[in-house]
Amino acid sequence: MNFIIKTVLFLYLALSFCGCKKEESPFFKNVSKDSPAKLSPVTFTDALNRRITLKHKAKRIASLSTGVTESLFAIGCGDNVVLRDKWAEYPKEVIELPAVDSYNISIENIASYNPDLVILYFDDDRFSKDFKKIGIDVAFFNPLNYQDVADDILTLGKICGKSENAEKIAFNMLKIKADIEKKTAAKTPKTVYVEVDSTDIARPWTAGETSMVGELVKICGGDNIFKDAKKSYQQVNLESIIMRDPFCIVLADVIDGNGRDSVHKLKTKPGIRNINAVLNDRIIYDIDKDVLTLTGPRLAKGLESLYNALWINGNCKTR
Repeated sequence: MNFIIKTVLFLYLALSFCGCKKEESPFFKNVSKDSPAKLSPVTFTDALNRRITLKHKAKRIASLSTGVTESLFAIGCGDNVVLRDKWAEYPKEVIELPAVDSYNISIENIASYNPDLVILYFDDDRFSKDFKKIGIDVAFFNPLNYQDVADDILTLGKICGKSENAEKIAFNMLKIKADIEKKTAAKTPKTVYVEVDSTDIARPWTAGETSMVGELVKICGGDNIFKDAKKSYQQVNLESIIMRDPFCIVLADVIDGNGRDSVHKLKTKPGIRNINAVLNDRIIYDIDKDVLTLTGPRLAKGLESLYNALWINGNCKTR
C-alpha cells in the first residue's frame, strides 16, 4: 500500500471518528468519481502508424489541423484546444483561440502555450524529435477518405475523454454514407465535373477520385469525368472538359454556399458554355466548399447535400 492510499485512509478515518461528514470536507469535495481515469494512460495510433501513449487524457491540445479542430469542438473537447491553425474558423468559437501558420511551425511559439499534445495534419515527422526533447507529444492526423475521418473522430474522443460523443458522431456519419450508397446502388451514374479552383480560367483545378470530394461524388452516384486523374487534385485544360462533356458540374470552391459569381465565371470560359451541363443549367453551386472538402464531421452534411442536388431537389436531378 503506497503513501497516497495510506494518507487518504487516514483522513477518512479521522473525519469519521470526529463525526464530520465527508461532503463538508474540502478534500472530498474536490475528488470526483472519474479522477483516476483522467490520470490513466491513453494509447492510440496516428497517421504515421506510430503507437503513441499519453500519460493522461489530453487537456491542452495545439490543434494545427483544421479538420481536427472542428472535430474536437464537435465532440465536446473545444475547451481542451489552446491553439489552432489560422485556417480554422468553425465553429465560431474557434476564432477566439490564438492561431499559428501550420505551414511554418515555430517549436518555441507552440511550446509557449504549454500543450500536452500537438496535432499536425501532414505526414512530416521532422518536428517530433524537437517536441519530444521538451516533453511534448506529437501526433499526425491525415485522413484520406470518409471512413478515415470517422475513425479519427473516434480516436480524438479517446484522446480527450469524450468517447461516447465521438461514437455518436462517427456512427451518424457512417449511417448517412451507408443509406446513400443503398439509394444509389441501382441508379445509373451521372457524369460529373468537379471544379475546386478556377483562379486560372484556362487551367482550372479539378478533383480526382482519390480526393475527399471525389469520393463524395462517387458515393452519391456520380461518375467523375476525371476519375483517372493521377493526383487527388490536378489542373486540367478546357479542351479536356469540353471533350468529356459532363452531365453535371459541381463547383466545390464556393464560400458560404453563394456561388452565383462562380457560375457566371464558369459560363464565360471559351467553349464551356456549349457543353451539356451548362446548356441545361445543371450546375451545383450552393454547397459550401468546407462541407465538401474539410476532413471533419460536416462531411456528412456535404454528402447529404450533394446527393440531394444530384437526385432529389437540385439542378442536376433531371436525367
